[in-house]
Amino acid sequence: MTAPNPDENPEGSSPERSGLLRRLLSMSGRGRLLIATAMLLLVALFVFDGCSGVEIDEDIAVANARIALEESPESFVPDFVDVRLIRQGFPPQPRWAVALVIRDPEGGRSSYLRRAAVTVDARTGEVLEIDIAGSDEE
Repeated sequence: MTAPNPDENPEGSSPERSGLLRRLLSMSGRGRLLIATAMLLLVALFVFDGCSGVEIDEDIAVANARIALEESPESFVPDFVDVRLIRQGFPPQPRWAVALVIRDPEGGRSSYLRRAAVTVDARTGEVLEIDIAGSDEE
């Protein structure tokens, strides 16, 4: 019987993999701790990103924002809607930021005649804040 050749890998995996594994296992305690911590952070990032807490989808947030705008004494009919998912507070809570706008036909892309910025809780759908700017007296 002959002694096993260290260059041959009986499991069939590549020699580079076994070399990397060998190097990882031969690292000092501090190096292993650093790699284990990095791997744990990566796993936590993927796990907690999937548990974002968003229960209300974008369409429901827009509908709730439109209802809140209609109920406002400064109500108007928007011609443009923009929606973004944001996180506010500590710990960060998911919120939908909904912008309902009447664009200024003579202005640029960011010009508006009326604008309502509505914040909607992404877990419950509750309208948390509504801020209306501009006037229709022009």
